Amino acid sequence: MTEPVSAGSSPSAAVFRFLEPGQPDAIDSLSPVEAPDEPRSPPVQPQEQHHRAPAPADADDIALSAQVVLTALEAAKNTDKESQVLLGELGGVAHTIAGADVMPGGTDDKQGGRVGERDMKGIEGTSREERLLIPSLMPCDATAAGPQAEAGSKQAIYLPSDDLQLYLTFHCRPLWRRLVWYAMVLLTAGIAWIVAFYAPRLWLKINCSPTLLVGEEQQARARQKGQVWVAVKTAYEPLALVRLKQRSLSEPVLRKHVFTESLRLPPSDVIAHISGAARPRADTGSISEARSTLSSLSLLSYRSVTLLLTPVGFVPLGDWRDSGWTSRQAFFAGLASSDGQPGSWRRTMFGLNEIIVETKSWGRLTVDEALHPFYIFSLCSIALWSYDEYQWYALVIGVISIAGIAASVITAKRALQRLQQMSRFECDVSVLRPTSPDSDDKGEGHAQWHTIRSTELLPGDVIDVASTEAKLDTLPCDCVLLESEAISSEAMLTGEAVPVAKSACPTSLLLSVLSSGQPFSKLDKHLLYGGTQIVRSRPGPSSDRSAKALVIQTGFETIKGSLVRQMLFPKPLKHHFYADAFKFIGILALIAFCGFIGSLVYFITIGVDRVEIALRALDLFTICVPPALPAAMSVCTSLAIARLRGAGIFVTSPARINVAGKTSCVVFDKTGTLTEAHLDVLGVRNACRATSAKTLELSDLLRTRAELEEDTKQSREQVSLAEALATAHDLNMLDGKTIGEPLEQSMFAWTGATLDDEAATVELQSGPGDVGQTKTTHALTSDGTVAKVPIVRCVQSHDGGLRATVRKFAFESGLRRMSVIVKSQAEVGARIFTKGAPEAIGPLCRAESLPRDYEAVLDEYTHKGFRVLALAGKSVTQLSWQHAQTMVRSQAESQLTFLGLLVFENPLKEGTRSALARLHAAALKAADVGLSLSEAEASVAAPFTSKDADIGCIDHLIREGRNSLCTSLNLFSWMLIYSLAEFWSVTLLYTVATSFDNAEYLYIDVLIVLPIAIGMANNRPAPQLSRKRPPSRLMSRRVVLSLLSQMVLLILAQATVYLLLHRQHDFYEAPILDPENLELSDQDNTILFKTSTFTYIIAAIIYSWGPPHRQHVWKNWFLSLAIVTITAFNFAFLFINSDGPFFSLFAFHSVPLRFLFVVMGVVLIQGLLAFVVEILLIDRAAAALQPLVESFRRWKLSNRRAKEQQRRRKDDSSEPASDGVEQDAYDVDIDARKAHRRIMASIAAE
Repeated sequence: MTEPVSAGSSPSAAVFRFLEPGQPDAIDSLSPVEAPDEPRSPPVQPQEQHHRAPAPADADDIALSAQVVLTALEAAKNTDKESQVLLGELGGVAHTIAGADVMPGGTDDKQGGRVGERDMKGIEGTSREERLLIPSLMPCDATAAGPQAEAGSKQAIYLPSDDLQLYLTFHCRPLWRRLVWYAMVLLTAGIAWIVAFYAPRLWLKINCSPTLLVGEEQQARARQKGQVWVAVKTAYEPLALVRLKQRSLSEPVLRKHVFTESLRLPPSDVIAHISGAARPRADTGSISEARSTLSSLSLLSYRSVTLLLTPVGFVPLGDWRDSGWTSRQAFFAGLASSDGQPGSWRRTMFGLNEIIVETKSWGRLTVDEALHPFYIFSLCSIALWSYDEYQWYALVIGVISIAGIAASVITAKRALQRLQQMSRFECDVSVLRPTSPDSDDKGEGHAQWHTIRSTELLPGDVIDVASTEAKLDTLPCDCVLLESEAISSEAMLTGEAVPVAKSACPTSLLLSVLSSGQPFSKLDKHLLYGGTQIVRSRPGPSSDRSAKALVIQTGFETIKGSLVRQMLFPKPLKHHFYADAFKFIGILALIAFCGFIGSLVYFITIGVDRVEIALRALDLFTICVPPALPAAMSVCTSLAIARLRGAGIFVTSPARINVAGKTSCVVFDKTGTLTEAHLDVLGVRNACRATSAKTLELSDLLRTRAELEEDTKQSREQVSLAEALATAHDLNMLDGKTIGEPLEQSMFAWTGATLDDEAATVELQSGPGDVGQTKTTHALTSDGTVAKVPIVRCVQSHDGGLRATVRKFAFESGLRRMSVIVKSQAEVGARIFTKGAPEAIGPLCRAESLPRDYEAVLDEYTHKGFRVLALAGKSVTQLSWQHAQTMVRSQAESQLTFLGLLVFENPLKEGTRSALARLHAAALKAADVGLSLSEAEASVAAPFTSKDADIGCIDHLIREGRNSLCTSLNLFSWMLIYSLAEFWSVTLLYTVATSFDNAEYLYIDVLIVLPIAIGMANNRPAPQLSRKRPPSRLMSRRVVLSLLSQMVLLILAQATVYLLLHRQHDFYEAPILDPENLELSDQDNTILFKTSTFTYIIAAIIYSWGPPHRQHVWKNWFLSLAIVTITAFNFAFLFINSDGPFFSLFAFHSVPLRFLFVVMGVVLIQGLLAFVVEILLIDRAAAALQPLVESFRRWKLSNRRAKEQQRRRKDDSSEPASDGVEQDAYDVDIDARKAHRRIMASIAAE
């Protein structure tokens, strides 16, 4: 007879009877490898005794480790890049085994199926150091997890969630230093503040002095001296100065509640994180009775990461664990189990449960943007021009600068506001909170359910995810499911639209993670993440029908908060173009400085007025470093964004447009990108006995379930392929529909089987009793709750087809397989089925069960692009419920019988073939650019989003990227030629104590430069991709040689007409020296102006010619019109030689017509030579210089290695850097490279 369900549990809609074997400890058909000792089942007890399954044993999978090591050794035979990839995977797997925090990166194939010719694994989610290091082979100092004991003024912290390395140095700011600083700012009229804005180290040296923060006495002494500041340095950002905040508590709290025993110092670097080095406890140190309580907390907030100051250093607040989380009762009681009033100090420490993106005010954004070096230089130039009566150009540059600042500020403000709206969320939630003893307690113990706003949630709260009063559609925090089950959509986190099933976390597993200090990601199958949607939640077995979940993370400490941080503080893009641009600007500044010194000395020598000297000498800086350069480059980017938007491609990261032009390889996600989102079952190939031999072979392709049943009628195997297809999955039912992986849904639908909506409770039936009746008991989980199992109803089975999945071994990307233990009601034994990648299933099968044509058939399908899964299984004659729950994976997945292959087809999208053909024709082979196919205008998953559902947009994106990269390079080059040409003209004029007139400057700087710059920025991409990639660096050989050649030609052209003019003694008149105001109307001025204006047109045509990555220059109508119009004006000005409006406007001086024809001849020769050199010589010269450049690079690399070796040979006790920040970063980088070289050498030797 069946025992009634005990109080507090809800009866299930279905009951599954589990026949217990006569000898529960007898397990057949297990691996010959000796299984670990398992607890013996107790003898048969009376009916009221429940069978409680212990928690699954934690055991390392030996097969996994062996497979990974073999893979790494095999990789040593491949190229260096392939070896690094596989070594990175080895590091990740070993890291997982060690119990460290590894989050799978990318979108791993949840079924492990073999795709195409070779199954590649993604390492997108790993950092650079993790890809280079193998933890199991790396020597690591066990004490590297915390700050160095001898240096209590600094600490290194690695944050795995953000892949961020922090270097902290501690400083104290006493009152007298603050007063000195304020005085300096006042005396320098704010200049000291502006300098400190760009040089925070200078501010730090003036305002602060190093202090110690390791140890309670040192911390108290530092606070007594004054403000405590922490200097934070990362590899990507400049030094940041953050003040340590002191938060007072409303009432003292016991130290053990804040500095819990499980709190550990964070790893010091990525090496310590990967290797799992020992981490000291944060509560280390002697604690006197007088200091057994805390009255305040010290918190540091940097980039929305909160660090808690403990007696031995800083600890991320996300690592905090409640000291009361020690038992199942404590988990379920929530904050009611804590002493005192836990809400007060927890609120002080954690704050509100909300993700608030702090947006800067309009004024702060404007000041930050205006303090950019380019805008400061423009402001100084405008002041100089205004004083020099050059107001019109000053006005133009002023308007352009203001427009640029306004556009940047508006864009930044809107982006922050959109992110703020997206990240902030609050709702009503049902929470278990303590009540007064006199209240009417309707909850458990001294607590009852309250409906509060989600912002009031704290770690340790227990919420009801199935509440009807405060229904949760979107989770406001990260929590662990304690009872019942739920299905959530994690599309916001992973991008996967398939809902994920979550089950109650076993108490033993939760306690193990908490006690060992492991990250909560180890509980992924039981975690409900903040920001994800709850698709379904079932009421729990308790009397109040609640589904309890324990809040573990709130606010920015949640996974959603980590994503928001990554959007707020993305890692800067490493693009050589911008670094080279600043190098060129530095070279121009150096040239201007040389001209400044030369003109200064010369003008003093000839007796020019001091004010005039200052104006003319400083003017060289504004000529040589063009203030209009940032505006011209921003116009180029804006036009590229507009063209992409017109093609249905939306840009969220404009800097990536030029990066798209560097693409040499495009990597596609196949399913849903190249192919349709669904997969169709093509058929199965069953393992059957060969007609003329005793060996096995694969059958012909069976396209329907009926064909499979007909083919397997004569099979004598105890396990069948049809049953494996119906049960080896992780599907769930929701509103009558199966949810889960599309691949598994297609497989399940092909079998014709059905899945019950409700899970069934398990009743254990064993032996005849004393009165001849069967004993029936309920099976319990390790937490004492009634066990429930999913039920599958197979089609046309001899026993009714009822199958219960009593145990699942979830899919793991490292193993590339999943397994299930399946049992029917009519049998004492059970069946084990395994499904996964053929490469992973084959080694687990008995050799005699593998068909002889296994590899040949597999290669045939994979070469044709089909998705192939292998299935295997075995029968266990006697298996008790207890042993099913404690069986280790290596036992279950051993000595399997191969059953067959499942073949899927994934039809290509329309347009895929043509798009791939175009990309292949362009010889594209690695990509730094992400493009998302989405109907939305923006996606956080990629910097580009296309509304088109096929990959045809890739071709357009790469063509636009190459066009934008070429345009940026050539526009920058043209601006350099413009600056150098004008600089050289003015330098020549300074030798005769004259210069250009303001009208001449205005014609060049506005009427020539602005139209041509806008026209060049409007170049359109070529209609087809070229096999030749564009240069990506300004410092490339071709770009530098082109600039040098054009610079030499313009210097020769102007020097020629200048020297020829001075030899014309019959008409040449030297300028008259005016010490207070240089003469601006003379023959030198006139001739050099008429000559130089053609240089800008020649350079514009050369740098806008077009192919292979841009359309021809004549197809750019705006630029063509500008060139033709300006050229016409230039020729008109060249031959104007009498009084007229333009003659007087530009202060021209009469020159004989014959000499003007000489000027035209020089200009034509310059243009002809410029085109010949650019078209015929530059590429050949660049190729000839390649060996020399390679030799220089090798010398530079060897020199750097020699310096590193010399530095490492120095005594370790030598004096470190002043603040320890840069030195630590340098050390870690060298250690990572050296460790990588050692590992690669050792594996290659094997």
